[in-house]
Amino acid sequence: DGLVIPAAAVRELQSRQPWVLVMRDGRAARQPVQLGARTAEQVEVLSGLATGVQIITTPDIAPGARVHQR
Repeated sequence: DGLVIPAAAVRELQSRQPWVLVMRDGRAARQPVQLGARTAEQVEVLSGLATGVQIITTPDIAPGARVHQR
């Protein structure tokens, strides 16, 4: 019953700490996550995200960019 997100939403820094972008106050915000099981399409999130938080999967959006909900 874990939280599962698209694998394309997960980003990693040089330190290999996985993170995702989430919508926070109209901006893209970096959110560190701990990952579990993975497939080519989906990734289990063990911690760092709550159910219902809107993640950003668009690859060309950077942290701090203004975003709007679709």
